[in-house]
Amino acid sequence: MAKRTTRKPTRRTRKKRKRTRKKVATARKKKGVAKKTESSSSKSASSASSSASKEKTKKTKKDKKERKKDEGSAAEESAGGTLLQEGDARKDLLVDGDGDAAFKRLKAAATGSEELPRPAATADPSVIGDGPEASTPASSSSPFPPVLAALENKDMNVLSDAVHLLASSAHPVQQRAAIAGALGNLVKGSADPTGINRIAVARAGAIPPLIQLLRSTASEGQLQAAWALHNLTSKNADNKEAVVRENGVNPLVTVLRMGTAETKAQAIGALRNLSGGGFGCKAAIEASGAIPTIVALLAKGSSHPQVQANMSVVLYNLCKDSSDSKAAAFRAGALPVFVSLLGGGVQQVQQEAADVMRVIISGNSDYCSAIISAGVGPVLRQTTGPAAPARLRQQAGLLKKELVRCGGPDVQKSLS
Repeated sequence: MAKRTTRKPTRRTRKKRKRTRKKVATARKKKGVAKKTESSSSKSASSASSSASKEKTKKTKKDKKERKKDEGSAAEESAGGTLLQEGDARKDLLVDGDGDAAFKRLKAAATGSEELPRPAATADPSVIGDGPEASTPASSSSPFPPVLAALENKDMNVLSDAVHLLASSAHPVQQRAAIAGALGNLVKGSADPTGINRIAVARAGAIPPLIQLLRSTASEGQLQAAWALHNLTSKNADNKEAVVRENGVNPLVTVLRMGTAETKAQAIGALRNLSGGGFGCKAAIEASGAIPTIVALLAKGSSHPQVQANMSVVLYNLCKDSSDSKAAAFRAGALPVFVSLLGGGVQQVQQEAADVMRVIISGNSDYCSAIISAGVGPVLRQTTGPAAPARLRQQAGLLKKELVRCGGPDVQKSLS
């Protein structure tokens, strides 16, 4: 058998193989570097993402703390009001849902599907129910049903039609009240969290006819107008100024004196929002005689705790930076009333009472002596004691601190 011979590679072949090996090695090297870079980038991205996540969490916690300190809890705002600490410039409120039941009744009446019943007699009989025209249902050709349906569907294209119907005194009060209620629902907190609807409704010209409806003697008309103005003025400085410019404060105070319990609740909500506005808003409320009216209502003690809290907030906002408002509250007998509120009742009202007394007495030794004479000493010992809730203890402690600072030796001795 012949021997098999192995052919020796030529010089060219050897060079070719060498180049191939070199290319493969280079490729492998590049691949290894790429993998390393990718791994490094991945680790870097992961680290950056983790760092950003930690920073975001830290920022969110900080924002929550600041928001709680400055504004109170947003979740509680619509139901429980906002309780602010020392140094807060104003208190504002957005109410959600209070007028829904009344609006549904009005909508049924305005569209002709149900006749609006006369409101039941209340503890304030001076406001008469709807007049004869208010019980007249809308005809099938009435423009109210389609406009109401469009507003319920949040169709902003009918705002000008809605305002026109609201402004026309030729239409029955109950139908105009239904439009006011629909607008109130359109701008309430859950329907308008960003405040865009409040701006659009005001720009459509709704505020003047709402104030006109508020001046009527129809209780449902007053209620729905106050409800809409309450929500329109929440956290919107332009709308607050518009209400004052259109002379809306006096009718709000009038229904606060003589309206039904429901209407009073909405009117004081609107006044609370206005009192958190600028100097012009505060001056208009003070000039309207709202301060003695509010003190008298608080002295009666028949209002719902949330309404009492809102009335207290109005006085807080008015008295915080105005010696005239402090003097008006003092003359109206506010200090004994708030001592009584601090001594018992719902915690929210107690806290607001402590806040109001603190701003009224600030810098005035005579007011400090008067509040001591009204019996605040034993009440403060109770509300600053270990058994009191932490927040109430804090607010009562701030009041006591202000009394010690401004009251002089006699006041300090009575508190020791």
